[in-house]
This record gives sequence, C-alpha cells and structure tokens, in this order.
Amino acid sequence: MDTPKITVGFTAIAESHLSKLPLEEQKKTIEYVKRMAGGATGDAAPLRQVNGLIWRKKLGDIRILFTYDVRNREVVIRAILWRREDTYDDLKPILVEAEAQKNVRQKSKKEKIRKEQLAKRKEKAKKK
Repeated sequence: MDTPKITVGFTAIAESHLSKLPLEEQKKTIEYVKRMAGGATGDAAPLRQVNGLIWRKKLGDIRILFTYDVRNREVVIRAILWRREDTYDDLKPILVEAEAQKNVRQKSKKEKIRKEQLAKRKEKAKKK
C-alpha cells in the first residue's frame, strides 16, 4: 500500500533560512522535504513548548520547524535553524504566523459549510 502524498510548502522565512545554509546542508534538507512529500515524516516530533502546533525534525545540527495539517495532509516549513542553546527560545513569530494561517483555514472551512447549508435550504424550498 502506498503512503498518501503530503503537500509541502515553505514560508518566505524558511526559504531565506534554506538559502543561507551551506550547499551540503541545503541538499540534506531538500532530500528530507522530498521524503516528507512522499508521506514519510520520519522521527519528527511536536514541540511541547507550543502545544504541538509546531513540529521539529532534527537533521544533524539543523532543525526544521514545520506545521502539519493531518486532515489536509499539508506541511508548511516555517523555519530552518542551526541547533544552538537558544534555538527554541523565540518561537513567537513562527507561532503567530502559524496560528493566523490556521484561523484563516478554519474561517474558510466554516464559510464553505455555511454556503453548503444555505444551498441545501434553497433546494428544499424549491421542492416545496
């Protein structure tokens, strides 16, 4: 049985981080992202500091921080950082952006449901 594919995207910040890595580290990171898109998240783990909203993958001294929408099978790479003592100290900008995107998705989902319900009501009204 094939593992379902995952849609993977990068934020502008993550793209900037990736471009600043040495070429060999860029290759490792891109290879992992390709495997992730194929459905393999490997040993990635949710960060406890942010209630699991942000996930982390360790690649040697590199940390890939991402959000994972299980229902829609979407991953957004939020940051690519070097491992340091303070790597996870300031996650607020990443978290704020992730929360904002989550809220937009929830709003659009609610709007879609509302429109479907309205269409059903109109359909019932026509039948009467």
